[in-house]
Amino acid sequence: SWLLILPRSIIFLHIPKAAGTTLRYIIQYQAPPQGIYELYGPASGHRDRLRKLQQLSPRRLAQLQVVNAHLGFGLHEYINRPCTYFTILRHPVSRVLSMYSYLGKTRPGFQERLSLEEFVGTCPHFAHNNMTKYLSGVKLAIQLREPGLGEADCDRRHPITEDTLAIAKRNLVEHFTVAGLVENLPASLLLLQRLLGWELPCLQSNVSHSQSKLATLPPSTLALIEHHNQFDLQLYDFAQQRFQQQLADLGPDFAREVDQFHQANQRDRRQKLLYQLRSYYNRATHRLYKHLVRHYA
Repeated sequence: SWLLILPRSIIFLHIPKAAGTTLRYIIQYQAPPQGIYELYGPASGHRDRLRKLQQLSPRRLAQLQVVNAHLGFGLHEYINRPCTYFTILRHPVSRVLSMYSYLGKTRPGFQERLSLEEFVGTCPHFAHNNMTKYLSGVKLAIQLREPGLGEADCDRRHPITEDTLAIAKRNLVEHFTVAGLVENLPASLLLLQRLLGWELPCLQSNVSHSQSKLATLPPSTLALIEHHNQFDLQLYDFAQQRFQQQLADLGPDFAREVDQFHQANQRDRRQKLLYQLRSYYNRATHRLYKHLVRHYA
């Protein structure tokens, strides 16, 4: 199936709190460890990671099937071969709620120090138009900032405007084979299968459910989140229209395939168990490979 996309590399633009963990596991089904290049870690190391990516040998580049990164658009300029992107977007309000919940779980005392409203008002690097930043290339500029400059300070130096939104939309159309939606993950994954020739395991989503939180959100808080994510809301609507058009272009048979895939994942416990076991194996294999490369390459 990889003959469908070679000799391009696929870049997964991993937007935080938008099904990225699920997609990372699925990516591990598609290629051996040497075919996947991951760019994760502290911001202080981004420049060095991209320098190493630029310096890959022709042999290593030829193996490069998927680049998986928490970095903004523009990564293709550091890869000396043709590339295409894919990403998963999420409704901006749900994404902000999920980010606040995640920080509360991973940073002790975070939610005690900052209410949701304070978080939205004072943390632009987490809660203001992040998807527009990622798809426009602004995020990569922030991530590659000069050492010693804080992300929040650098974020304020890159105001998001209508022009930024226009760039994000243009990049989406010109560079992304698939821009799926968390809110329709089964169809998004099947679109990846159809357009990139991927093998799909049983769907085991790691996406936190924020619909119940959304339903109980005070109107003033909802308005605050929407105010700080006006461009993300417009970008999401644009991506949603493009996504629906892609599905429509594939016809009614594809719609039935999506429904069957969704139903199968709801009821097939054996496949879910196999997915979990294989995911554990894949993760262990990829971690071992990265360890060996890091210490013996």
